[in-house]
Amino acid sequence: MEKIGILGAGKLGLTLAQLANRAGYQVGIASSRSASAIELSVSVLAPGTEVLDSTTLLENYPVIILALPLSRFFDLPETMREQFEDKVVLDAMNYWWEVDGPDDEGRYRGSSLTVQAWLPQSANVVKAFNHMGYHDLADEATSDLTAQKGMIYATDQKELSAMMDTLISNLGFAPYYLDSLAQGIKLEPGSPLFGANEPKSVLHDRLENWESN
Repeated sequence: MEKIGILGAGKLGLTLAQLANRAGYQVGIASSRSASAIELSVSVLAPGTEVLDSTTLLENYPVIILALPLSRFFDLPETMREQFEDKVVLDAMNYWWEVDGPDDEGRYRGSSLTVQAWLPQSANVVKAFNHMGYHDLADEATSDLTAQKGMIYATDQKELSAMMDTLISNLGFAPYYLDSLAQGIKLEPGSPLFGANEPKSVLHDRLENWESN
């Protein structure tokens, strides 16, 4: 994997673009706004990133990170769904009622399962990059393996674990795999793992303690 597309050009999306560029990936980014509307901010905050419209991003990038508000994702036009066919889709989104509104339909909690259900069956969803804040992502990324903080991800697709381990390590973190997408809920707001900026061993202990209670 050499190309990473990011859908969402807010603080999280731009931070992930910075890290991916630094790691040597070809990075593209798009948002709900036009490419021209985000071009200046991307050039300043994530130089080297290709700025595209959403359709072109999905046409040209096999790995897509979802870094936009959950409600914005579910507002994407139905015509875009087929563009996610055969993509690896990394769900970095979290539910914030202040941004997304009430969750009357119950689709925001455990969002990755809902994302998987909305996408084509061939899309492979991974919950990733959501439990650590964008400021910690920017500050903590390091190539020093002894100092890397843990980054948890969850997916049903075990065959993606090697790719995810490499990506997370290249971006400067120690990968920690949860072997089902349903476990992604453990990384969302309300979990003791949410917001965790800790070594992998600490994350492991928190997870074990939580599950044993």
